[in-house]
Amino acid sequence: MRSYPVICALAVLAFSGCSDKADGPSKPVKATSERWVPVPAEGEPSGKPAEAVSANKIDCLTPVHVGDTYQSLAVAYGNNAQLGMIPGAEGTESRGLLLYAMVPSRKLYISFWDAAMRHVSRIEPADRAVAWTGPEGIHVGSTLDYVEKVNGKPFTISGFGWDYGGYAADFKGGRLEHLSGGCSISLRFDSDILPEGVSGDGVMVESNDPRLKDAKPKVVEMSFGWPLPAGVTPAE
Repeated sequence: MRSYPVICALAVLAFSGCSDKADGPSKPVKATSERWVPVPAEGEPSGKPAEAVSANKIDCLTPVHVGDTYQSLAVAYGNNAQLGMIPGAEGTESRGLLLYAMVPSRKLYISFWDAAMRHVSRIEPADRAVAWTGPEGIHVGSTLDYVEKVNGKPFTISGFGWDYGGYAADFKGGRLEHLSGGCSISLRFDSDILPEGVSGDGVMVESNDPRLKDAKPKVVEMSFGWPLPAGVTPAE
């Protein structure tokens, strides 16, 4: 999967008491309220007054946060949440949750560590879901210079031009190293023109390398991931 958020947001309402079945998630139930109201896009009505509409913010706390389960998200998002297959690395797929699947600019993939979908592992905008904005306004299309400014210092990027290339590999203790909410941000960069010496498996390049400054890479993927909880067995 081509895998890498601050604007005003509404308060997140907690959903508790949702019981997940041990052999997997139950079918979505009708939403009784909304924890977060998206900005209408591409002709989709919000169903809420203008003052209740939040920006398309994404980080470790919204629209998903640690403690969320398939069931709690199904209740919170109702018809905007559905089961589906999540594309993964090297052509693999896994079962997960899709939010706003019918709105390409806001479609989100939510993955879980376990088969019962009780522990969120990752949230990522789909390829054309460019409406989402991450920490300090980082988004698909942000420049390398801007991300470096947000981080507060240079960081390391893996060599470009292969399946796992172009990712921010080490924020070196900068502001993007640890985010509120207990997850980590993953950013992938690319450029139409890449100079020699910055591509390939095993290559690492610093964000302030003059060669990258000339190439002007931009964010092409953004995602957020949570660590495996203690005692949880990952799904195969």
